[in-house]
Amino acid sequence: MTTPSSTQWNAIAALVSIRDNYLLWSSQLESVMESQELIQFIDGTFSAPSETIVKDGMIDVNPEFIVWKRSDRLALSWITATVSELVLKQIVT
Repeated sequence: MTTPSSTQWNAIAALVSIRDNYLLWSSQLESVMESQELIQFIDGTFSAPSETIVKDGMIDVNPEFIVWKRSDRLALSWITATVSELVLKQIVT
């Protein structure tokens, strides 16, 4: 999985200061999420794998879950980094 270029990130981050810009923000964020193969974490098409697996008769952490959770948190952090404080309060509560 790749990370966004600084140009992409700057374009998204710049939208924070624009008032009443949901459609613009949504369009930009969706484009970046698609380009970084993270859109499935937003649209719900990539469900979390099981947190644990049975390996050699023992319960162990599923490495696929670790990768999934890291990507899920990355997608969430991009959203929270690009919204106003008012919107952020609604997201985290």
